[in-house]
Amino acid sequence: MSSALHVPPETWRSLLRSLLRECSYLPDPVARVYMHADVLDRFRRHIPRPPKSKAKNKPKAATPKIPLKNDPLKQILLQRSATKQLSLLRRANEGYSKPLEEVLQMAYGRRGKRRKQLIFRMIAPHCAPTEETTTELEPEPEPAIFADGWRPPAIMVDLLKAQNHNPMITASNAGHFVKHAEPNIPEKNIWGKPIAPSRRRNMRKDWYHEALRNMFPPLPDAELEALDGLISGDIPWTPLKRRKSLEPPAPARSSLDVKFLTEGPHKEGTFDHFVDGRPHVLTRRFMHRLWKRISCLVPRQVWDARKKRIAFTWDVLHSGPSLSLPLQESLSSTVFQGIDATGRIIKDQPEKVEDMIEALSNKHDDDKPKATEKGLSTN
Repeated sequence: MSSALHVPPETWRSLLRSLLRECSYLPDPVARVYMHADVLDRFRRHIPRPPKSKAKNKPKAATPKIPLKNDPLKQILLQRSATKQLSLLRRANEGYSKPLEEVLQMAYGRRGKRRKQLIFRMIAPHCAPTEETTTELEPEPEPAIFADGWRPPAIMVDLLKAQNHNPMITASNAGHFVKHAEPNIPEKNIWGKPIAPSRRRNMRKDWYHEALRNMFPPLPDAELEALDGLISGDIPWTPLKRRKSLEPPAPARSSLDVKFLTEGPHKEGTFDHFVDGRPHVLTRRFMHRLWKRISCLVPRQVWDARKKRIAFTWDVLHSGPSLSLPLQESLSSTVFQGIDATGRIIKDQPEKVEDMIEALSNKHDDDKPKATEKGLSTN
């Protein structure tokens, strides 16, 4: 039974080569580097290593770890996971929008393992004690995590409050809406009694893990500049040309074979393969749309001079038209002509408002270059 479930080494080698080949054809430069490193890390994690030398007076483990080569069930699960990732990369390279957006979200830390790494990297400096909070004379012990008196990091609360004003998080199905930016613990339960300390601790723990699952941390400066450069066009981008695989020639088929005579004609190509989307040609316009969706999930850190703290801003998917028009400096003094300091129209003014607007429009037309008589003449 174990020999039938055993995955041969040739299968793992073929999967690794196929995964690395698909990673090299990804249309995003950041995704190519990240997915290539992620595939190698996942395979190297399960390489059998030689046993370490037994140290003296070392307690033996109660349940020894079963090596991968002797665990057929784990091999099948890992093979299924690798095959699933290979299918995701292939569909992303074929131009399916949802798989490609999922790969971009993993590469830019909007989902998966890298998102957790960026979150803990952001929270760790704010959880450490500073010189202002610690004193040598009267050291105040910090409360245990999730205990009474514990509060989440301030940068975590500010980011959750900023996410509540970003509709793209729920519109793109990237995360859920966190209702409370801080743990909301009522004073009494439904029976009118105080809530037990263990229950309060569990409520803080549940809120903390839910917030981590739906938090979008900021990107490092280098990757954020690369993303903005790809969107604006400052970084040149050209689609990669894929090498065609060698396929054996199709055998010659006769129209009067046995299957045709017994079962009749079959339907040709249908749209069953396009139920969950269709492949697209990887153009800059198509990639710009996906990069813009990723950019809407990346917070930008800015310094708020009024509150003297870090604030978060978000990119928008579609920017509307501007509500103002450019005005020449020579006409700036005539815009508010006939209006006092409070914004009311002066009654005793030499000209009417309509005459002033007409004069401004005529002056604006005079500034435009006029066509020459030669250009207006007809043959």
